[in-house]
Amino acid sequence: MIKQKVLIYVVSVVTIIASVLVFDARVMAKKVDDKCTLATAIFARGSGQGFNAKESLTFRTQLESRVDKKQLNFYELGSESYGGNQYPAVDVSNVWNGNAIGAKISGGMGNTYGKSVKEGVAELRTYLDIRHRKCPNEFFILGGVSQGAQVVGQALPSISSGVKNKIVFNMLFGDPKLYLPEGEGIFPPACRNEKLSAYRREIANCHVDNGALGARKPFLPSEDNSKTGLWCLANDYVCGSSKFVWDVEGHGKYANNNGPIDDGAREAANRLKNAAKLASQNDPGINDKPLNNNMGTTGTDVVFVLDTTGSMMSYIDQMKTFIRNYSSKIKEINGRVGLVVYRDAGDEYTAKKLSDLQTDTTDLLNKLESVSADGGGDGPEAALHASMVAMNEMKWQKGATKRSFC
Repeated sequence: MIKQKVLIYVVSVVTIIASVLVFDARVMAKKVDDKCTLATAIFARGSGQGFNAKESLTFRTQLESRVDKKQLNFYELGSESYGGNQYPAVDVSNVWNGNAIGAKISGGMGNTYGKSVKEGVAELRTYLDIRHRKCPNEFFILGGVSQGAQVVGQALPSISSGVKNKIVFNMLFGDPKLYLPEGEGIFPPACRNEKLSAYRREIANCHVDNGALGARKPFLPSEDNSKTGLWCLANDYVCGSSKFVWDVEGHGKYANNNGPIDDGAREAANRLKNAAKLASQNDPGINDKPLNNNMGTTGTDVVFVLDTTGSMMSYIDQMKTFIRNYSSKIKEINGRVGLVVYRDAGDEYTAKKLSDLQTDTTDLLNKLESVSADGGGDGPEAALHASMVAMNEMKWQKGATKRSFC
């Protein structure tokens, strides 16, 4: 926009430049001019996303549910221009525009994609510097998804020490430049639960090492390892949990209810609370308790494992009522329920799946009605077999918290 004005109004170059500078200071720096608060939260959106996308909104609303809105300033990277840079978050989903190919060939550092990342890095660094000069006591929380996660991670080495001291937490979701050294090798240390990176949070499996655009080495400056969280869900080619380019289902799940962004916001609130206490010796009133009932990324899966031997005859109706009531409660929180029954070794059956995991409880309740207590005796009850059936034969959701009630 500035270049166009200079070309069109060549007779008034000096006037134009002066007016552009005034325009930038008055309008484009609106967020920096906001009043000082306890903290500023900054989010960098993913490739091709518009402003206020699901991830950005979840990041903001989760933090605002924990930190009083009056104490939290929010800025979405690219919504304004700072230092002549404005993060465009270029699209890579359209194979014909060449952005995806250019990103892959250059390892995310060149072509149109690389330029987008560099603009984001420059804007973020400039915004932080200006905001810190205006509000030197303010803390910062940074977050980014996909291309935005790369922007945040790539910006950290060049952020001034004064600003860096005020950053309480960085959240990186689905970073295409992810690097987890503990995931390298045929039998990597991560599979032995060894040498885990300080920034490792929810990672799909122990073999995740590099993102789709190759690893950024070092992934973070050493001083940022302990104040950064990294999430890479299953079925996410972008961050390297899958090696198949079409496998990106997990890439859209970071903002799911009870998902990684929720977890990151809780950790950020906890860190902000501690930092604010140290700075002022006063409790800032931040809620850092779990809001999601530890429900996992995709919700809660619950399997009821019911003893149906003859010894349960006087209790079976009571147990049926318990299962009916709790199935209804689990359904209300978008959980799924399943049912396994077992008897003794040598009976009609030892253990079997009656109803697979599903949000609709109709099948489970119908099968439950037909359950009766019978058999048993002196033989060992097949409780272990029943637990194995529950764990191995149920269609558990990826990322779900598993619960088995016996």
